[in-house]
Amino acid sequence: MRKLTAAGLVAALAASLSPALPLAAVAATGGRPVYVETVGIPKDWDVAGGARWLDRYTGKTTFKLAPCPPRTDCVLILAGSVPGDKVGWASPTRTRLSFGGGQRVTWTTTTITVDVAQAKRYRYTAGTRRWLIAHELGHWAGLAHQSKRVSFMYPKTNPTPPMTATAAERRHLAGR
Repeated sequence: MRKLTAAGLVAALAASLSPALPLAAVAATGGRPVYVETVGIPKDWDVAGGARWLDRYTGKTTFKLAPCPPRTDCVLILAGSVPGDKVGWASPTRTRLSFGGGQRVTWTTTTITVDVAQAKRYRYTAGTRRWLIAHELGHWAGLAHQSKRVSFMYPKTNPTPPMTATAAERRHLAGR
C-alpha cells in the first residue's frame, strides 16, 4: 500500500477548499497526461486496467499511474467510506490557476473515493472492480450516468455492469 505523496496531499486539500465546478465543465487536458495516484487501494483493484479501458476511447494515453506532481492534472483515488450503498464516488473537479512567469496555467484535481470494504461485502469480482474504476474516471471525463443498461456509465452492478461505451460517450471521450 503506497502512502500519499506530498503533492497528492496538497491536491486533496486544495480540492476540498476550492469552489466546485460541475464535472461536465472539465476542460480538455491539451495532450498533457492526467496523473492517477492511489492511496490505500489494494493491488487487486487493477486501476491501470480501468484507466487503459477508458484510454482506448480517448485515442491517446490520457492517464499515467504515478504520484501526482505539483501543478498537474491529477485524479486521486482513495480507499475510504462512501455514503449509502454506493461503492465509488467522484468528487467535483476543481480547477487551479497559476500565474507564474506571466503565464496562466490551469490544471484539475478530482478525488475518487472507493469503499473497498463495501465492495468486498458485495463480492465485487476483478471485472466489477475494473468497471468501477473506469466508471468513476468516466465521471472525471464529464460523463453522466446512463438510465439504460447499455453503457459502462450505468450506475448499478447487479447484474454485472457492461463494459461498453455508447456512440455519444465515445465521441465525448475522443474529443478530450
